[in-house]
Parts: sequence; structure tokens; C-alpha cells
Amino acid sequence: MDRLLIELRPWLGRVAARYVEWQGPDASCRDLVQDAALQAWLKLSQFRGHDDDEQELNMFRAWLEEIVHRLAQNRLRGAYAQRRCAPGPLVSLDTGPAPSSGDKIQPGAMGPTASSVAATADAAHDVRAAIANLPDATDRFIIHECFFAGRSLRELADTLNVDRETMRRRFHAVLDGLREKLRGHV
Repeated sequence: MDRLLIELRPWLGRVAARYVEWQGPDASCRDLVQDAALQAWLKLSQFRGHDDDEQELNMFRAWLEEIVHRLAQNRLRGAYAQRRCAPGPLVSLDTGPAPSSGDKIQPGAMGPTASSVAATADAAHDVRAAIANLPDATDRFIIHECFFAGRSLRELADTLNVDRETMRRRFHAVLDGLREKLRGHV
């Protein structure tokens, strides 16, 4: 396997280069080749060969190309998800607010105005109260773990032993309910 991957590495690099072009400047062809080689090594038992050596090599190349394709797609999905879910400025619910671009700062002032500080504190209080008043303890746990403990929905689904799609739906339903409760307050 090592010899085969060493011999195929230049070809694999050319295959990976096609995908790295449209992934952006941070993408690395060598990383993609290395990940593909690792996946091929780990999944070698899934490869079904052929009696003819030339046919088997062609099948192996096609299998490797599919691995590169899937890894590249997964990276691209991850990059899109990161951009789509890029967090805005964080506001602590426990301490005073940090100035943001939307705060009205008076000329010569060193920070946000008193009214913006009060408004942010009121909004933080309303959010805390809305979360605390969720009728279901599991919903409160999900919101706390996602927003305050930094856990992913995937981790929570595994922890609570539920289907990931069910977890995603429940999370978004709770968020929609919170948005409705907080409409006009925050």
C-alpha cells in the first residue's frame, strides 16, 4: 500500500489540485492528498480488486479519485457552513456590554452611551428570563449547552441519544419560540 501510494502521489496531487482551485487560497493540495491517502489506508478493506492487474490499478485510481472528491466536497461544505454561521459580536449576559459598531458614541466619549448600556443590560435580562422560563428542562439544557458551553448539536444529539435531525429540528423550534417571546424586547 505504501509503495502504491508513493507511486500514485504525483497523480493524486494533480487530482487534488483540481479541487483546491475552487476552495480558496487557504486550501492545501498536500493536505488533501495526505487526507486521501489516510482514508485510502483506513478504508482499504472496502476496495474490491480485479483479477487483471491493469484493470485493478484503474479501479484503484478511480476509488482514490472518489475519496479525493468526497473529502473536497466535505471541506467546501464546512467552509460554506462557517461563512453562513459566522458569529457576530458577542455580548456577555453576565457582565457589562462591549462597545459595538451600532453603539452611539458621543464625540469625545470613550465608550458606549449610558442608554445603550442600559438597553443591552435589559436585553440580556430578557434573554436570560426567556431561557429560564422555557417549560422543558431538555430545551433549557440544549440552549445552555449550545450558546454558553459551546457544544455542537451533533455532540448534544449523541449525549441525549437522539437522531441528529431530530435534535436540529428541536433546537430550531426552541429558537423560533424564543424569538417570538423576545420580539420587540431585543
